[in-house]
This record gives sequence, structure tokens and C-alpha cells, in this order.
Amino acid sequence: PIGEQVKILIWRDKKEKELIVTIGDLENVVKTETTSLKARLGGEFRPVTPEELEKYNLEPSGGVVITWLDPNGPLAEVGLEVKDIILSIEGVPINDLESFASLIKRIPPNQKITLLVVDHRRGNTVYVQVLIK
Repeated sequence: PIGEQVKILIWRDKKEKELIVTIGDLENVVKTETTSLKARLGGEFRPVTPEELEKYNLEPSGGVVITWLDPNGPLAEVGLEVKDIILSIEGVPINDLESFASLIKRIPPNQKITLLVVDHRRGNTVYVQVLIK
């Protein structure tokens, strides 16, 4: 059950180690990550589809697609649009939505970051600097 503490065994450095973990709710974790991205970047995102990978000739890791933008948010302020694809943050490739959220979470507030983005209209890849909240 959620909230229950359980013991687990792991192997680290060729040694068995016992840990106590608290069972969580994945749905709440995903909601929290989504809320954080919306607040910090002013957008919502989804994984890239196989069709988009092919259309833009992208690597299988792909990145994330912008699905919604706050017109006053950081991404909209630099000219990004719904359907643009974010491929990397500060040169670190975005493999999936979870890695994207994890990277954004580690960046301090009010810091400029460089994103590599596919412009969905032309298919061009461009770098943009964004001040995240």
C-alpha cells in the first residue's frame, strides 16, 4: 500500500545492502513533474512520436514536443511554438519526458539555459536561450 515502508536488498559495489523505502504513488510523481515544468517553462510536453522522428530525421531518443504554451511564459517569450521539439538542454540530450523533467528540476531558478529545438514549421534546428523561472 502507498505510504508503507518496506525493506529491499540491492547490490552496490559487489556488496549486498539493505534499504528501507516508502512506497509512493507514480501518478502523483508525474503530476508533480508536469506542474513543475508548466510553472518553470510555461509549457506542457509529450514524447516525440515515431512519425515525428522520421519527419524531422531525428535520433531515436527524440526529445519532447511542446503541446501547450502560456503566452507569457519563458518558452513563448523566446518565440517557441506548440509542436516545436526540444532536443537538448545545455548540450544534454533529452531522451524522454522523465529525463527532461529531471534536467529542468536541477537548474536553479532565474537561470538562462540553452535549448536545442526543432522548428516544427521549417524543420530547422536552432539554439535558443531561455530564462527559466
